[in-house]
Amino acid sequence: MKFSTVAVTVASLATVVYGQLDQIKAFPVCAQPCLISGISATPCGLDIKCACTNKAFFGAAVPCIQKGCEDADEDKARQAAIDLCKTVGEDVTAELPPAHGNGGGSTPPPTEPVKPSPCKARKFRA
Repeated sequence: MKFSTVAVTVASLATVVYGQLDQIKAFPVCAQPCLISGISATPCGLDIKCACTNKAFFGAAVPCIQKGCEDADEDKARQAAIDLCKTVGEDVTAELPPAHGNGGGSTPPPTEPVKPSPCKARKFRA
């Protein structure tokens, strides 16, 4: 009886870990070591829900990803983190910097044409 309980527990754990590993594969290669450093900064181990609610995880993983990944891969890692944490019922959007293509700090183009200045241009002598 004990053997069957242990076998079911191990099989269940393997299924959960395999499912998480499949989600982790969605992260770009440049971000994967950062996940390890983020997990290492927490007491969470393989508990994804714990990591998704732990500020130390993001405090270690986000700067590592920003340093080690190009903008496009950083955005993929951001979306992968959002998707992974959604699988355990957590919304981590507020914990992550904005995507580069959506409010990532660039100035939007003006909505109206720029009017010329009424001042006359002066020529300066050299």
